Amino acid sequence: MQANLYLIVTNPFYHAKKRQLLNWLLHELAVRKLNYVFYETHVDLDENQHYFSEQLPHCSKVVVLGGDGTLHLTVNAMAGFDLPLALLPCGTGNDFARGLGWSVAQFKQAVFSERVQSIDLGMINQRRFINIAGIGFDGAVVASQGRYQRTVWSQLHYLRLALKQLVVYKGAFIALQFLGRERSYRNFMTVFANGQYFAGGMKIAPLAQVSSGHLHCVMIEELSMLKKVLYLSKVYFGTHLRARAVNTCDAAEFKVDTSGLAIEADGEFIGYTPAIIEVIPNGLKLQAP
Repeated sequence: MQANLYLIVTNPFYHAKKRQLLNWLLHELAVRKLNYVFYETHVDLDENQHYFSEQLPHCSKVVVLGGDGTLHLTVNAMAGFDLPLALLPCGTGNDFARGLGWSVAQFKQAVFSERVQSIDLGMINQRRFINIAGIGFDGAVVASQGRYQRTVWSQLHYLRLALKQLVVYKGAFIALQFLGRERSYRNFMTVFANGQYFAGGMKIAPLAQVSSGHLHCVMIEELSMLKKVLYLSKVYFGTHLRARAVNTCDAAEFKVDTSGLAIEADGEFIGYTPAIIEVIPNGLKLQAP
């Protein structure tokens, strides 16, 4: 490992906020006489992992400029390397960053801080996630996006697809195993949460904690169209947990035997069930202010 060699990671799309943060970071590195290498992520996870496996043995820290998608690629490419990660949030959703509750100044402070916080990661079918994985409606929305370039209009694009799926999506029965028991229900959406927010600010799992040693599961049963709209509006404020069609539990491992349900992790489509979902305790060292 080379002392004080930073790996800066971002996706290929740039906007004003990201350029501002990148310029700030490069200036600070120059002032502190710190070296860095710069990497733009690829849509192919294997290509990212190949680059990281070559570079990380020489690096001391990873700095991500981006949102949940870039974080998702990075934590998967970092598997097997025990390096701290710092985040400068500038993605379309920034849901993981939102859950931390830090200010922009605190995220900047964390980049060069000596304080490191160990946080959990999740894993679903051998794919790591830092924030939330979901099966059902949210998986179907993400699956319908296909591969498109993320732009400032991405959030509007997601909203349009979500509204379309809200009309056509039909919940299917799911058999979920956890803590030695099984729960079967007609599933609208089931999420396994390390963080609290997803989909650009929806507080889907207000009780989740990134260092709890377990995942917080939120199960929402299939609803009428009117109730779907009502429940999704409640999710924005985190008040949906009291509803009759919502159940929650905490566990270190879950299993879904049901086949053919779409899965998303950190807003990325990763395939279909069956699935094994588990927590990775202290899976990542996060730079803290």
